Formats: sequence, structure tokens, C-alpha cells
Amino acid sequence: MPKSKRQRVVPLTETRKKGLERKTSLVEEVRSCLEKYDKVILFEYQNFRNKKMKEMRESLTDSRFFLGRNAVTAKALGTTVEEEAAEGVHDIAIRMKGFSGLLFTNHSVDEVQNFFATNVEADFARMKATATRRVVIPEGPLSGETTPTSSEPMLRQLGLPTAIKKGMHGWSLLSVRLVEVYCLIQVLLSLSAIM
Repeated sequence: MPKSKRQRVVPLTETRKKGLERKTSLVEEVRSCLEKYDKVILFEYQNFRNKKMKEMRESLTDSRFFLGRNAVTAKALGTTVEEEAAEGVHDIAIRMKGFSGLLFTNHSVDEVQNFFATNVEADFARMKATATRRVVIPEGPLSGETTPTSSEPMLRQLGLPTAIKKGMHGWSLLSVRLVEVYCLIQVLLSLSAIM
């Protein structure tokens, strides 16, 4: 069958794949850290922020963090007793699942636990995060006397039972009023679905 003469999009850029070279260098780095540091600590993280991790790396300059690429990192440690790079690290490799990382350090375990306990920071929730507390919006006008009517369709789309009523300030401003008591946790979950 003859070749098609249709116009085709041909990329003009050349990108190199992050293949075997990068994986082997990661394996070598992990194994060199096993020799350099006394302790390997497996930790799990949630709601990860790059800025916070950068601050943690800067405060523990004499230690080394490894995040991501769990399968490659686990292979570097060794997943069985025969394959393990140092004694007992195959147990760590087996437990590396989900959002987990390794910390290679010479600090004591108590110092590391105190470090992680002091570096907990409240931050805004990400999508599909579960609410930590219950917030109830009472019936009546939202945020003071008047709320722009342009926000009413968005609030109604989120499931808030709202109504627009004429205001009392002489200019016949409209205000958005909540018709009944509403639990905000449902709104948070709806917002995460939209974003």
C-alpha cells in the first residue's frame, strides 16, 4: 500500500529520555549513602509542598533526602535478603509504598523525630482532602449586610440554598441570604471537585 501524502506534524525538538542512565545513577547514590550514613529512616508524607521540603533540606544539610521513584529506590536497597545492599535494609525496601521517602542521616532517632514533629505546618487543603473540622453557615445574610449578587449563582451551584432579597440601604441593593443552615464541609468537597 502506498504511503499517505497527508500533512503530518513533525516535532522539531529533540528530547532525551530519562532512561537507564538516570536510574543507575540513583541506585549508585542510594548505595553510596548507605555507606556514608549510619541511619536510614523511612518516612511518609501527605499534602506535600516543595517549599517546605526545601526548608527541611536546608536545615538538615548534613543529611540526605530521597523522594519519589519508590521502585528504583527499593531495588537499590534490595528487596530480598540476598539482594540487600546493607544488612536489614530489605525490610525498608518492602515498606516503601505510596508517598514515602528516605532520610539518610547520622543524627539520633530522637533528634530526627523532634525535627519532623517541629516541621509540621498547616496549609490549605488539596483536592479530595478530608475536612478536619465542621463549619456551619447560619441562616441569614452572608458576610455582613450585602453580598454581591454575582456570587449567588456560584454559591447555588455548590449546593448552598440561597435567595436574593432586596436590601435596606436606600439604594435598593440586592443581598444574598442563606435560606437555611448549611454545613460547609459539603461546600469544601464540592469546591475540590470543581478545581
